[in-house]
Amino acid sequence: MKRLLALGVAATCALLLAATAAAHGTIRPNLVSPGSIHDFTILIPNSRTDASVVGLDVTVPKGATLVDAASGGGWRASKQGGTVTWRGGSIAPNGFDSFALRARMPARTGTEAFTGREVFSDVTGPSFPLQVVLVSGASAAQSSGGDAARTLALAALIVAIVAAALAAGAFLLALAQWLRR
Repeated sequence: MKRLLALGVAATCALLLAATAAAHGTIRPNLVSPGSIHDFTILIPNSRTDASVVGLDVTVPKGATLVDAASGGGWRASKQGGTVTWRGGSIAPNGFDSFALRARMPARTGTEAFTGREVFSDVTGPSFPLQVVLVSGASAAQSSGGDAARTLALAALIVAIVAAALAAGAFLLALAQWLRR
């Protein structure tokens, strides 16, 4: 029984981690030079099946400056301080959309996080990080390593899916053995 419970917990954790990885947005580029101005694209999927995304709020990291934000596709961008708010558009359940902003990044190296928050038709969602790494010479690394980073991310996703499938299979096998007793 303990083994069955452990397998069930492992399967549940693997599935939750895989779902959480894709639940919120991504930001590109995610590797930039400190102190530089960059155009960022934020991709927001709507993983819910029962509500539309009707707004998005994004705050730049501490020490960064929000320069501009783009409106388009039915979305109106408004800036206040270091936060840009998009309203007026809609992302249907299981759909996605992209949003653009320009920011001057802090003049330090390390990992910084934009903070995103989706507004659904029925509730405002929790905030989530959109991480960017500030590293000297990032523009050259981004152009030469972007494909490598995408390949690594795809490999990590495949490993997570395989792990979830193996955990689910082990759970079902243990359940079948337990039921035969």
